[in-house]
Amino acid sequence: MSKPGSGKNLDHIGKPENQIKSIAVLPFDNYTNDNSQEFLVFEMHDALIGEIGQLGTNRVVSKTSVLTYLDSDKTIKEIASELDVDAIVEASVLFVNEEIKIQLKLYSIFPDERQLWAHSIFMTITQKNVSFLQFTQG
Repeated sequence: MSKPGSGKNLDHIGKPENQIKSIAVLPFDNYTNDNSQEFLVFEMHDALIGEIGQLGTNRVVSKTSVLTYLDSDKTIKEIASELDVDAIVEASVLFVNEEIKIQLKLYSIFPDERQLWAHSIFMTITQKNVSFLQFTQG
């Protein structure tokens, strides 16, 4: 089965050997070139961990545990092994014109590292968006 227009075969995701039982969301890379946006990037990371945790089907590594890998030179396979997880989410945040772009990638780690999914989210940053992030995490 392929996602229409993607050209990628997604059949392997549902196979038992590729089912994700545990996951870690690495700290987001901040490519905004604006240190004042660090809070927003941190809150988006925290929100994603919370959302995945609410699915209730996977063990999700805590924010505190993954923050030790901020700016780490370790490979995702090394990190996954240390955290004892099947999958890793990598994300980056950058500004594109008047919007913020969030790039998400999901990797299955064992037996071989494989990107399972990638998605870009574009949104205009408004006070309402920032207030929503603060409310959901506060």
